[in-house]
Amino acid sequence: MEKQCDICGKLLPATKEYFYGNKSNGSDYLYPRCKVCHKGRVKGWQKDNREEHLEYKRNSWRKNKRKYLEYAKKRRLSNPSSKIASNMRSRMWHVLKGASKSKPTMELLGCSIDRL
Repeated sequence: MEKQCDICGKLLPATKEYFYGNKSNGSDYLYPRCKVCHKGRVKGWQKDNREEHLEYKRNSWRKNKRKYLEYAKKRRLSNPSSKIASNMRSRMWHVLKGASKSKPTMELLGCSIDRL
């Protein structure tokens, strides 16, 4: 079975791979827009309503801070590359803020702050 996107008009398979699910929308329970068009509309809204979007993100962080931190901790513990990336982001942030522990990081990276 195929479904036509309301925005781009493409005929795509009527699956959750191409359309987001929606419990109350029609007989196929899928949104009328394909995922690509939906993401484009969301990005456009976020750009046009920057302050409202940032306020939403701040409120979401405040409400779910513990959940976000637990997820990040589990991910660092279970995924070595995630742990390395997290450590490097943290170290780079401290380097850019002028913390004194920048020397080992710069030696590991093999370049200076000026070159970054």
